[in-house]
Amino acid sequence: MKLVECVPNFSEAKNTTTIEAISNTIRSIDGVTLLDVDSGIDTNRTVMTFVGTPEKVSLAAFNAIKIASELIDMSNTKVLIQELEPLMFAHLFQYQKFLLMNVKLLLKKLLIKLALS
Repeated sequence: MKLVECVPNFSEAKNTTTIEAISNTIRSIDGVTLLDVDSGIDTNRTVMTFVGTPEKVSLAAFNAIKIASELIDMSNTKVLIQELEPLMFAHLFQYQKFLLMNVKLLLKKLLIKLALS
């Protein structure tokens, strides 16, 4: 079984309700393990680390960013799409990093739809 690690960061560190909602979304995907949630108040970022199969991790990442886009006010952020750049996946035990382009494209489409609505 191939495992991947996903380490996205979200532009929220103070609102524990929002952080918990994102964490619970990741936890809700069977076969995905949320390893760590680290909030940095000074940078207003929360980094989450989770692992699973590529398909399950992709679904967890998509769902996490979907709920984050609904709960986090990004109106003061100048470049919304760049928030996806930290969504990097690493093959465990191989130290390679790669972007799952289909996830990134789906997320961009979702964010564009949300921005237009």
